[in-house]
Amino acid sequence: MVTEATLEELERLLAATDPGPWVSWVEGRDGVSGASFIRTGPDDARGQDLYISRDVVPAPAAYFDLIALMRTMLPELIKEVRQGRAT
Repeated sequence: MVTEATLEELERLLAATDPGPWVSWVEGRDGVSGASFIRTGPDDARGQDLYISRDVVPAPAAYFDLIALMRTMLPELIKEVRQGRAT
């Protein structure tokens, strides 16, 4: 079960990162040239790009996709959990 303390910790961590949406860009899948990265923040307030590696090579595409999607969707998931508990 996800406790209220866990939800609060997730919100604290979200507040410490660039705002969403985050978008995954994977070299070879989404374009050619450069490296895979996660674009952080909305278009009008972009944060620095995030690069993810496993040892000395870029992480697999699923890691980029999961991290970007979770940062983008987590606020809504927290909201839905709380709404579900209130009913």
